[in-house]
Amino acid sequence: MVRQCKSDDKSDDPPACPYEFDSPDDGLPVYQPPDLPVYQPPKVDPYAMLAATMVPASPVSPGSLINGRYQLGTTIGKGNDGTVVRGLNVTTGRPVAIKIASQNRQNQECGSSESENTKRAQSRNVVKVHEVLNRGEMEYLVMELAEMDLLDLINALGCVDEDTARGYFRDLIHGLESCHKVNVVHLDVKPDNLLIIDDGTVNGRLKLTDFGLSAYIGGQLSERLSQACGSNGYAPPEILRGNETYDGRCADIWSCGIVLYACTQGQLPWDDACEECEEFLDHLNGDFNFPSDMSPGLKALFEKILVIEPNNRATLEDIQNDEWFRQGHQLSLSDSYSSESDTEMPVENVTAPSNSREFIKRS
Repeated sequence: MVRQCKSDDKSDDPPACPYEFDSPDDGLPVYQPPDLPVYQPPKVDPYAMLAATMVPASPVSPGSLINGRYQLGTTIGKGNDGTVVRGLNVTTGRPVAIKIASQNRQNQECGSSESENTKRAQSRNVVKVHEVLNRGEMEYLVMELAEMDLLDLINALGCVDEDTARGYFRDLIHGLESCHKVNVVHLDVKPDNLLIIDDGTVNGRLKLTDFGLSAYIGGQLSERLSQACGSNGYAPPEILRGNETYDGRCADIWSCGIVLYACTQGQLPWDDACEECEEFLDHLNGDFNFPSDMSPGLKALFEKILVIEPNNRATLEDIQNDEWFRQGHQLSLSDSYSSESDTEMPVENVTAPSNSREFIKRS
């Protein structure tokens, strides 16, 4: 209860409160303000939820089971042509790599798909395909798994010694030969598309993978192509010019030469094989300086492969008969190329050092 008070104070002090309040002893309940709730941040970021609704759903759901036996795992890599994930064959316990892409994606010029061309080119130096599965609009390309590619090795070591590089280059040439024999051209030969598989040897076996840009030229009226493709630094000048048709087999050989240079030197000879690149212009004019510590035999091989005019460029047969290529080769070329069962286990525990420097970028 509130009562008005009277005051006789004549001082200059500010007036006291004209009201007085009954004390709690009057028996009236004392007002208690309610407890305010304590703010709790949301468990799910609403902005992240909003962002998730703005991007298309991924075809990859870790833990999903495909065809009753392949369990999808974490993503290994993504590209314009699909996503590669780790997988596990739950019936055998074998780890695999699974590339997931649209069934509708194929080479527009030749009408062939990645899975078709990879299966056509199967050999001891091409990634092994276990199975191809189609579910709805998606295709699942089940392949052997490797934990390292040639680019990983180059960036870990800085460069690869010539003897080791020679072995890998032989594998690459034999793999490319198996492609060209069945009229498949790869068109994207580069270190990150070259897997290193543990086959029980000291350095492992190199295998060609990622046929996403490949073309089948066996059903063509003309074997020449016009669609520009490839990766910066590895594509030949006839593709980069973009105004002429080209032979895909010659283009693959040029790319092999760039891969060998990157492997042995730890860097590319030039950024692009075009007239805007100063180092390439030096090569055009015959003024390109090969490293002084490069062996004469390796330099001579580069001079056969990195030829501007495709018709004058070395063929696979020329490369296989080259002195540097054959050095220390105990088996005949037909023996080393011969088909054999791929029973090797994938490299599971080999990784580049954590402090490795990336000398060459992935393209």
